[in-house]
Amino acid sequence: MTLLRRFIVVLGTVLELCLLVSAESKVHRRQLVLLNAERLEKVIKELSSARLPDVALQFRMTTTKPGEQDQIEGKLFAKTIVGQLAVRVELAGSVFLKTPLSGMLALAPISSSEAAPLRPGHLLSFSDILLPFLLWPCYTYEGTRKVLGRNTHIIRFSCGPSRSALTEILIQPLDCQQMLGRVFPKKDACIAVSKNSIENRFNTVDIAYDPALKAIIQVEYLRKNPRNRDATKVLNSKNIQLTADWEVVRRFQLKNFKKVDGIWLMKSVEIVDLFQNWVTKIDFTGAAVRQKISPLWFGPENLVPVDDSELRCVAM
Repeated sequence: MTLLRRFIVVLGTVLELCLLVSAESKVHRRQLVLLNAERLEKVIKELSSARLPDVALQFRMTTTKPGEQDQIEGKLFAKTIVGQLAVRVELAGSVFLKTPLSGMLALAPISSSEAAPLRPGHLLSFSDILLPFLLWPCYTYEGTRKVLGRNTHIIRFSCGPSRSALTEILIQPLDCQQMLGRVFPKKDACIAVSKNSIENRFNTVDIAYDPALKAIIQVEYLRKNPRNRDATKVLNSKNIQLTADWEVVRRFQLKNFKKVDGIWLMKSVEIVDLFQNWVTKIDFTGAAVRQKISPLWFGPENLVPVDDSELRCVAM
């Protein structure tokens, strides 16, 4: 009887696990409900207004190129100053700052300098950290798509002409700084940028938003497809994803994440440049959250590595 009872208990446990796996599988396969205008606006507002406490991260950055690989370690510090995120990145003795005073031109296309790598030979840029496109006034809902095996909503942000724009403001390439502090007459007003100003800029971005994680798990930077066949053949040979009107030239993906002191943080991300066939993988190895970081670290006069020994860093 003892063996029979054990068998029944084991069989019951197995059946219970099978039911749980089946239920979870059904939830995972369940299609997302399409976002209406109200829910879409709520998602955008939550993403653009998200605020983190002071955070310090240690990371290892590895970039793979055709026939070559390079690795470097660094630190990232972030703090909210005057309601906006300030970022400090230290790489091999060099310090890179982006503060509310220096400003990321949120209402203008991502310039070549903002999309440029912080360190030559790697792909990490300030646009990957600050996601300035979340503040662009134009966005459209592109539906749902499977990304990294997860159900996501695809939202397209644009900083250029839009059919749905109620107001279009014409600016010249060098006038982007004038947009800071400008009050738009309509919430969905767009900036119509002259053609030569977007040659080295990203002005259209797709994000994949995972409602279960309440996080962006992928960012794709888009540009208009070339019109001649020869250029299209070249792009296809470089494995660049082509759509009817757009080409994906750069991709940022959240590969893994971990909760530290009650806050979900990126544990591993991957950035791909599909033109150069470069891949930069960033593994975060340590984190300190909910600990006070001095605002002086983000001052333009503090361009040497800081002593962060007082921060209690937790391995990730």
